[in-house]
Amino acid sequence: MVKGSAVRQITKKRINWYGSVTVHPAIAGVRIFPRVESLTHRVLENNVLQVQATIKLFAVAPPATDLPGQNGQGLHCFSSLVDTTTFIRLRPLAHSRDILSIRHEVGIEKTTMRPGRISVIGRLDIEVEYLSPVSLNGRVTAFATGQPVAGAKVQVLDMEQEEVLYETTTAADGSYAFEGIDAGTYRVRVQASHYEPREEIAVLMLQDTVNFVLHRRVDQKDVVAN
Repeated sequence: MVKGSAVRQITKKRINWYGSVTVHPAIAGVRIFPRVESLTHRVLENNVLQVQATIKLFAVAPPATDLPGQNGQGLHCFSSLVDTTTFIRLRPLAHSRDILSIRHEVGIEKTTMRPGRISVIGRLDIEVEYLSPVSLNGRVTAFATGQPVAGAKVQVLDMEQEEVLYETTTAADGSYAFEGIDAGTYRVRVQASHYEPREEIAVLMLQDTVNFVLHRRVDQKDVVAN
């Protein structure tokens, strides 16, 4: 992989979660409070981030609530845990360490009181900050057959000079890729045996795809005079 720049990205997602708290049947005036106990993550294939959260629900009743054996003293608190998992698709990642931060905010959307149980619908807002490498890719094919051109030389050149900044060759399927290339504007040149060279412009903010269709080179001896 070519070393180069990366762009800071932020991806947000809101998920709904459902839970319940078992309380004393005689309880009243209950307030519900959520808290994120733990938040873990891992990067899966195709730049998918798995986030697992454990949310603790507190059902708090005021001291005035008179429960058997409590003598009306102190707060009455009941709690339960809710586990939830979500998957977030990110832009391309070079390494899992490029995840800079995962921030969260938890809240309550709706509560339903039933004797001995409180059902809760809540929300969890997740904000992922990460670095995504700038990338340039494409495919080289032949005009006459539409088949991929393998082994073609692909060069990324400075716009003003002939300096070759990056270079690679196409794979068996005609594809090429530069990962971690610096953002900017470039000339992309393709050369292959028996084909005319081609050059196109690439404008890279984060990702650009530049495809090439090559024509076979016509030698002088192949030209038939009328």
